[in-house]
Amino acid sequence: YNGNSVTMRTWEDDGTGKTYEIDQPFRSYGSLSDSLADYAALMTSSTYAGTWKSNTSSYADATQALTGTYATDSLYASKLNSIVAYYGLTAYDQAPVTQTTGSTGSLVWNRYRGSYTDAETLSIDEAWASYKNYK
Repeated sequence: YNGNSVTMRTWEDDGTGKTYEIDQPFRSYGSLSDSLADYAALMTSSTYAGTWKSNTSSYADATQALTGTYATDSLYASKLNSIVAYYGLTAYDQAPVTQTTGSTGSLVWNRYRGSYTDAETLSIDEAWASYKNYK
């Protein structure tokens, strides 16, 4: 990365659970879209191939692949797995419903996802969009 950065104090783990703090440069961007584009490029690099759905059999495999690469925290995988379990995030692992012909039944067009979803999902997406615009 050759762009701007900001130096922040960060908590690190030596891989054995022993922690320490250092000053570390973090990438800095001029816009949210630049940040998201760089993050997508980073996560699709071969460094993170172990996190790709095509290379894992479960989210636990992916979170384990992040430990020691994306995060130095030796408990990173277990912390992420706890969050996934607590909030039931595996519900989002299913491919989105896409309906191109026929009756939509109880589905509505969700412009945020580019597909038909239930009304509750659309409502959540609208709330997130409103929140992002508010900030």
